[in-house]
Amino acid sequence: MTDIDRLLTDLRNAPADPRLTGMSRAILDGVAVRLEQRQTRRQLVAMGCLALFLGVAGGLFSTGGARAEPPIALNQVPANAPSALLIGER
Repeated sequence: MTDIDRLLTDLRNAPADPRLTGMSRAILDGVAVRLEQRQTRRQLVAMGCLALFLGVAGGLFSTGGARAEPPIALNQVPANAPSALLIGER
């Protein structure tokens, strides 16, 4: 029993390993990264749920019905464009 007591006393009096000082900083940095990832994931899920709720609510409670409108042609020349006025298209 005295051998164990002596070994524990020697261990207590021994200097700490210098690698342990850097390990605590690495562990804390890892914990911070995990917390940030968790917070980002929560925000992403919350925004997805909000978008889903707004989409469903907008579809269910819309006051106007669906209307068919002609599509907007993006390559049409506007009627008041100088090139259309010169050509004579109206």
